Amino acid sequence: MEPDKVLVLGDDSRAFLAVVRSLGRRGLAVHVCPFDHAAFALRSRHIAAIHRLPPYNLDPAAWVEAVRTLFDQHRFALVVPCDDRSILPLQRHREAWGGTRIALPNEAAFAAFFDKQATRELAAGTGVPVAPGEAFGAAPPDASTLVKRYGLPLALKPRHSFELDQIASRRSVSILHTEAALAAALAALDRPELYLVEGFFEGSGVGVSILAAEGEILQAFQHHRVFESGPTGGSTYRVSAALDPALEQATAALARAAALHGVAMFEFRRNMATGQFVLLEVNARFWGSLPLAIAAGIDFPAQLYDLLVEGRRHPRIRYRVGQYARSLGNDAYRVVGALSDHATSLPARLARVGGEFATGLGRMLLGRELHDTFAGDDLRPWLGEWGEIGTWIAGGATRRVPLLPRLAAARHRRALAAQLRPIEGRVRRLLVLCFGNICRSPFAAALLAERLRETRPDILVTQAGFLPKEGRPSPPTAIEEAAGFGIDLSAHRSRFAHDAEVVAADAILVFDGHNLAELARRGLPADARVVMLGDFAAQPGDIEDPYGGPAATFHETYGRIAACIDAVVDTLRR
Repeated sequence: MEPDKVLVLGDDSRAFLAVVRSLGRRGLAVHVCPFDHAAFALRSRHIAAIHRLPPYNLDPAAWVEAVRTLFDQHRFALVVPCDDRSILPLQRHREAWGGTRIALPNEAAFAAFFDKQATRELAAGTGVPVAPGEAFGAAPPDASTLVKRYGLPLALKPRHSFELDQIASRRSVSILHTEAALAAALAALDRPELYLVEGFFEGSGVGVSILAAEGEILQAFQHHRVFESGPTGGSTYRVSAALDPALEQATAALARAAALHGVAMFEFRRNMATGQFVLLEVNARFWGSLPLAIAAGIDFPAQLYDLLVEGRRHPRIRYRVGQYARSLGNDAYRVVGALSDHATSLPARLARVGGEFATGLGRMLLGRELHDTFAGDDLRPWLGEWGEIGTWIAGGATRRVPLLPRLAAARHRRALAAQLRPIEGRVRRLLVLCFGNICRSPFAAALLAERLRETRPDILVTQAGFLPKEGRPSPPTAIEEAAGFGIDLSAHRSRFAHDAEVVAADAILVFDGHNLAELARRGLPADARVVMLGDFAAQPGDIEDPYGGPAATFHETYGRIAACIDAVVDTLRR
C-alpha cells in the first residue's frame, strides 16, 4: 500500500525543512513546492517529489490552474503552506480547491493575525499589552506629531508583510531613531494606509508557539532569543524556556478570541528595565524557530497532521528546558559582522567571538545545542548550508584579493558576452541585484529611481539581494557615504531576491562576477536582460562589495556606481 501524500509549500529553509522531516518520518510521501529551487533544504532525503508552480504575481489564473491540477493529480491528505506567500494565494482562492484539506488559518484567525492593526485591536480587547502606537489613514500625521505622542525610537510597520498584488516583495519593519529619519520614511511610503507606528524599546525577544483546536491550546512551547539578527530581524540563537504564566495566559486569551484552529507563534518583547512585556505580532503558520521546539520534544507538524487529518489530540507535553538551537546562516553573518566592527579592538572582537564559540561547542558536546538544519538521518541539507556559508565567506575573501574577482568576472562575462547588450527603452520593470542588499543595490536603485523620475516615470525600479536574510539595515558607513550623494539609506531594510521577482524583471543590473555566478547557480535567466552595471563605466569592470571596508572604499564605490547610473539613464532615455 502506497503511503499517503502530503504537500509542503514555502521558502524559509528552517521551518520548511523541519516540516518536511517531521512528516517524512511519519512515513508520508512528502511533495514540495519551493520558491527557491536551489535551496539547500531540497536536498532532504524525506522529499519524494518537487513541483514547480508559475509565479502567482505574473499570472494568478495560471497559478490557480496549476495548483488545482496538482491537487487533482495527487490527492494529498494534507497541504501545508509554511509562509505568507503560500498562505495568501491559497486563502484568496480557497473556493477553488474542492475537498483538498489545507492547513490554513481559520477565517477569524486569518483576519486577526495577518493584519498587525487587527492584531493590536484584538490584543486591546483581551487585555494583552501592546506598544503605544496607531495605524495611518491616507495621510499620516507628520513626524514631529508622532514623536511628541510616542517618543523615539519608533517602529514603522506594514500592516501586512505581503500584499497579493506584490506577493514577491516583502514589506519590512523599520526602526527610526531620529525625527528626520522618520520624516523621510513617511515621505517614502507608497500607501500610508497600509502602515502603522509603534513605540520601540530595547529588550529581549520571547516566542510562545502553540497548537490549538477551536481556540483551545493543545500544546505550548516558549523560547527566548539569545542573539537576534537585529531589532527587526529573526533570531540567530535561541533557548527553550519554561512557560511564563503571564505569557501563556495572554496567548490563551488571543487564541480563544480568534478561535484559532492550527498553529501559531506569538512574538513578545520584554522590557529588561521594567520586566513588562508587549505583544509584537502573531505568525499563524509555522515559524523559523520550529526546529528548536521539535528538538525540545514537541513535534508540531506531526501533531498538526494528527489533528487535521486523523482528528487526534495528544496529551500536553512537558518539553525540555535549556535546549539551544542555532541558525547557521544568520549566526555566521552575525559573527562576521561582529568581527568587522571596527569600533571595537581586534583582540576584544576575537575574544568575544571565541568565547561564544567555546560556549556553543561545550553545549553541543553535552547534547544541549543543535543547528536548525542538522539531522543525523538527513545530513545533506546541513552540509549544503555549510557549503553556502563557505561560498559566502570565500566570496568575501576573494574581494580582498584583486586578481581573483577579476578572473571570475571575466570568465562569466565571456560566457555571457554574446547575450549581454545595452538596456533598451522598452524596459518597464528594472531589478538591481547585489549580494546582501545593504550596500550597493539599495544605493544604485535609489539613485536610479531618482534620476529616472522625470524622464522615465513609467519604469519601476526595485532592488534585492542573493543572501536570503531580510530586514537587515545598511551599515552606518554606507548610510553616511550615501548621504553625501543625496541618498538616504537610513530606513532601508534588505530583501531577498525570490525567483518570481527575477523572472518578472525586464532588465536586471548586477555588480560583479559573483552575482552572475549566483544567478547561474539558481538556474535563473542569465540572458540579454542581465547587465553588469560596471560595463557602463569608461573602464568596464566589476563594482566590488565595499561591505566591511572603510569610508573611503564606500565613497569610491558609490562614485563609480553614480557614474554608471548616469550612463544607464542616458540609455533608458532613448
